[in-house]
Amino acid sequence: YLDLAAAMQQGADSAVVQAIIARWHQHLRYFYEPTPEILAGLGQLYNSDPAFQANIGAIHPDLPAFMEAAITHYVEKLN
Repeated sequence: YLDLAAAMQQGADSAVVQAIIARWHQHLRYFYEPTPEILAGLGQLYNSDPAFQANIGAIHPDLPAFMEAAITHYVEKLN
């Protein structure tokens, strides 16, 4: 999350941000294999759920919305 916050100015579709999202996706695979739909849903959840907004937003107030955008772009590339 800190890496994403630091890379926000590069844009959600930048190679740097997409590499960070790919790393996040790989991390999730330690626990389960998320489908593209699950990944997209997590992006939406991070930006809409008050608890996630508070936790992620504490790093940077725009990070929840940025994560949703970055994850959405990542998922579009998977399909």
